[in-house]
Amino acid sequence: MGRLLLYTDLGPSRAWLFAALLANRERLAARGMVFAPFDNAYNDLIPSHRHLWPYFPQDTFSALQEQHFTTIAEELGKNKDVLCLIPTFSETAHAKAWEALKERVDFSQHEVKALTIVGRPSLLLEYHWREWKGSYFAGLEEYYKDMVSLCGQLPDLLTGMESRFGAAGHRLVADTSAPTEAVANLPLLDVVADFLGHAPLEAPLGTPYSSLFLHSHAARRLAWVPSVAYNAWPPIDDAKLMASLQALDAGRANDVMTPEDVKAMYLEQCGPATTRLETMLALPQGSLGIPPWFSETSVADRFATPDAASIRAFARELEPETRRALLARLHNDEVLLNEDQRALYTVLSEDAPAEFRQVGEPEEPALLTVLTMAYNQEKYIAQCMDSVLEQKTEFPVQHIVLDHCSEDATPAIIAEYAAKHPSIRPVLLAKHIPYENTWGLLSRCRTKYAALCDGDDYFTEPTKLQKQVDFLEENPDCALCFHPVLAVFEDKKYPPFVHPPQHMLPRGLRKKYYLADMLNGNLIQTNSVVYRWRFREGLPDWFRPDLCPGDWYWHLLHAETGKIGFIPEIMSVYRRHSASYYADSFISHVNLRRQHGMEELETYAAMNAHFKNRYFRAFSTLANGVFADFLEIQARDGTSNLLDEASKKYPEFTLNFLKNLKKLKAESRSPQPGGPTGTEAPFGGIGKTPL
Repeated sequence: MGRLLLYTDLGPSRAWLFAALLANRERLAARGMVFAPFDNAYNDLIPSHRHLWPYFPQDTFSALQEQHFTTIAEELGKNKDVLCLIPTFSETAHAKAWEALKERVDFSQHEVKALTIVGRPSLLLEYHWREWKGSYFAGLEEYYKDMVSLCGQLPDLLTGMESRFGAAGHRLVADTSAPTEAVANLPLLDVVADFLGHAPLEAPLGTPYSSLFLHSHAARRLAWVPSVAYNAWPPIDDAKLMASLQALDAGRANDVMTPEDVKAMYLEQCGPATTRLETMLALPQGSLGIPPWFSETSVADRFATPDAASIRAFARELEPETRRALLARLHNDEVLLNEDQRALYTVLSEDAPAEFRQVGEPEEPALLTVLTMAYNQEKYIAQCMDSVLEQKTEFPVQHIVLDHCSEDATPAIIAEYAAKHPSIRPVLLAKHIPYENTWGLLSRCRTKYAALCDGDDYFTEPTKLQKQVDFLEENPDCALCFHPVLAVFEDKKYPPFVHPPQHMLPRGLRKKYYLADMLNGNLIQTNSVVYRWRFREGLPDWFRPDLCPGDWYWHLLHAETGKIGFIPEIMSVYRRHSASYYADSFISHVNLRRQHGMEELETYAAMNAHFKNRYFRAFSTLANGVFADFLEIQARDGTSNLLDEASKKYPEFTLNFLKNLKKLKAESRSPQPGGPTGTEAPFGGIGKTPL
């Protein structure tokens, strides 16, 4: 019978204890214990299950969070013990997460055990300030004033735990230490191991890589520097980096991060709650009080970049291998560096020997960037990169290849190619954040021209890029150009075909087309386009990385600035296979709309808003196809969920659909143009990999 183990840690050793448990992951797995699924979008350094226990009552669960609750239930059903690491101190959040679990798990069949470690509330507040890296979003102080209120409600959390699990099911432990930074705590590790029923556990060697183990603000800010927009290439030994940061920290004073007004609010609101906690834990009065260093030390300027002396001292502590890797990271993503990263990059570049500065960019600045998105494409990614390397051009080409946390050998293959070919710039994302693949890829492109090629596609003509750049140079009125591609099916269920077929080309075969010609569907396959890149200064705030099909959106944004050129020559292959994001589009457009129809409608609505209703008729006509399929799904399944949701979200499209319903019914009986099943438009290639 699987057990659900809820371990909530609100003490100063939380980061070390969570890291210690993760270091024992294999040992625990051998004893039948697994961790609940993590979502590293919510964790920068020490993973936890914070995303399943959100802080505030207004927080709602995403589809991914709902799936993670379901996974917990499935693991319990396999008689596994499931461990949750919880840093959240909101009783409302705990109660809401518990209700979500009860919806999925029959707890009459599974034992539930809960352990809560409580420390000084003032340190709980301080450590949450320390976990925020360099920049701070607007309204953060209001956010943390809410957290002061939560500190004052800690007794309510413990009361709620007692109510849910009873005295036998809930164990409460005090951590009365008042360290100036998070520290190792071997006695508490034994307590946790006893709670799990798996004593003893091994203590991890060294200090986990976390800003919580650094007491100076300069060291903590520098701890965030190696992560440039989540790019983990090239790899850096965290232990060596942490040793350099601790050497910088040696002899420095402890910096307090909680702002004075928040500290004052805490002193005013949380005294009675702290006294109640001490009573509940049977502790002497003052055991959980504010340590002197927290109340007496002045607050550091959290917005200040570390001073030059600190940066140079840190640089001197770096081992040559770590220094080189860090410099390579900063150089590789120079256009995205924040103030701290740029300051360190300047120091490393000035002080480094010549070999450190030759990170690998072409001697001349690249004129064109090929942009590749990859996910679990170990079978194809080498052919993609080879086809770019084989291009014969009179200008330098760089190839940015972004991997979105693949679970196969794709990242290793990309890194291997990058080591041999300086023109390849890897972006190996360390965090699987929704839409970060799109934003991370496009925001790094700053060249005059840009081409696209998904990781499972490839170029077939070595002069493709030269021909397209020549075309754009000779036709300055064009903002992009494309060519037909050969679409092939990996499983060979369908014969290859050319996209776009000639009957999709408005007014037949022409040298140039217009934005309006793209509004009936996506003529341009992803790896056929070259843009005169309009985002050379970076992506604007209004850019939508979440839209699907993304490539059609990008085509239209560029067609907004000029004409669309066409070269009537097949120069690339677009591969269809079972892992494609739109794998069902040639099988059943109804099933495709069942999966992605709401995303499609959001794209039409976003584009209509972008163009300020100038092309409403075209976008609403495309939306009609989605509504028609939703209507068919309702007839098949007897449920109107999709149609109801679409009608609520997109009333203007709904009204247009109802006005044209008779006409649409007649058209639905006629064959549609496009690919083998007539469903190609408007879907292109980008987005074949999951977001």
